[in-house]
Amino acid sequence: MGWFVLVGWAIYPLGYILGTKGGLFGMQIVADPAAASHAMDIVYNIGDAVNKIGFGLVIYVLSRKEE
Repeated sequence: MGWFVLVGWAIYPLGYILGTKGGLFGMQIVADPAAASHAMDIVYNIGDAVNKIGFGLVIYVLSRKEE
């Protein structure tokens, strides 16, 4: 579970790096500011989906696990 949270939350800094001017050592990865903002939104949405859906599935599986 700890690895899931660590990897899931590591997605958000990637979106920040893609979408901001100072995201990666003062350089912007995506040259067009509108495209950079769009890329950040996409990465954040992917991160939200992975974290929320994945976390829910992990909780569901653990709740159904018999000991």
